[in-house]
Amino acid sequence: MVGIGRRFKEPSYHEIRVGLLKDCKKECQLLVETHRSNWEKNGCTIMEDSWTDNRQRTLIFLVYCLAGLAFIKSVDASDAVKDAPTLVNLFFEVVEWVGPSNVVHMVTDNAANYTAAGRLLHRYDNIYWSTCAAHCLNLLLKDISSMPHMDYLVSRASQVTIFVYNHITLLSWLRKIYGWMEIVQIS
Repeated sequence: MVGIGRRFKEPSYHEIRVGLLKDCKKECQLLVETHRSNWEKNGCTIMEDSWTDNRQRTLIFLVYCLAGLAFIKSVDASDAVKDAPTLVNLFFEVVEWVGPSNVVHMVTDNAANYTAAGRLLHRYDNIYWSTCAAHCLNLLLKDISSMPHMDYLVSRASQVTIFVYNHITLLSWLRKIYGWMEIVQIS
């Protein structure tokens, strides 16, 4: 088979489906096994998130360690009641697969049922459980932004930004000042 040019013969459906898919799967398995040796050496964090994958499964588990992040499990919990006992049993299953002595930290959603399940992880003395810090920060910033004085501050800052960007001479002068940073980032 010629690699490039007019005589290039594209792989057949069967070659892609069987050969390439097997190679990709093997590569992913080798990556997880590489990470697994790092889990034993340095410990790892299991992260749970509740979002839907392309097959409509609702719980996703990832493992983070110094070597990197690895997707380990997607659970179809769409028909299950997501109460604390059910969730903690799923958590135990994932912890057992990773290895209880390898897990240092478990991060879960902030909902009350996940919090209750996280507290039930005390079966393992070595696992520290916490809720998702990013979600906590989002909730905190949402509460702060709803304060009346913050609303006033945002309104005034918006007026200053509009003023600066509507006066070309002022904007040109500001852009020449050392350390000036654009107020508005165009993406």
